[in-house]
Amino acid sequence: MQWDRKSTTALISIGINVLLILLKLFLAVLSGSLALLADAFHSGSDLFVSILVFVGIRVSGKKTIPSPLRIKIENIIAIIISVIICYSAYAIFRKALGQPTIEIKMLPIAILGTFISIITSYFLYRYEVHVGRAENSPSLIADGEHSRTDMYTSLAVLLGLIGHMMGLRLDSIAAIMVGFLIIIVGIEIFQSAMRSLLTTTSLQLIALR
Repeated sequence: MQWDRKSTTALISIGINVLLILLKLFLAVLSGSLALLADAFHSGSDLFVSILVFVGIRVSGKKTIPSPLRIKIENIIAIIISVIICYSAYAIFRKALGQPTIEIKMLPIAILGTFISIITSYFLYRYEVHVGRAENSPSLIADGEHSRTDMYTSLAVLLGLIGHMMGLRLDSIAAIMVGFLIIIVGIEIFQSAMRSLLTTTSLQLIALR
């Protein structure tokens, strides 16, 4: 099977997510920030999703599989991604509501590292969505949108860290904000994938009549 642009993009996403996880875990351990730990957890779900997308693209790319079925496979993967996204939000809520407020250390380094992760997630999101639209890949677009949630979560973390520097204890609040942003994107991906899946199924039924 040919190594195409979609597969390469998914593989790049896997590599970048591994780096983001390592960066955020390092910052979370260094600073003691709950929001950063939650953000690292979300990047872990990003990695799992990117692997899922990569496998799905390789399977759906087989020439023996009819084109409508390929689209269905990628939409089903997008739906699975949306469920994973919502579950990661639940895990963040549970963590944020169950932990007491703690002192955050090494704030300048944590802020700089979080800013770097925001920029990285933004460019990954734009790249994946661009390739996904060009290659008509719903799962790759969904993975790009998941990278966008990573950007949002890191932005919420950044605001929490800046607030902490100003004397405001916003770490748990930032983590909860992260959770809500994740849920919104998860629902959007689910609705889009379901519409596409139902449309493809309807067209197939009409063709069979």
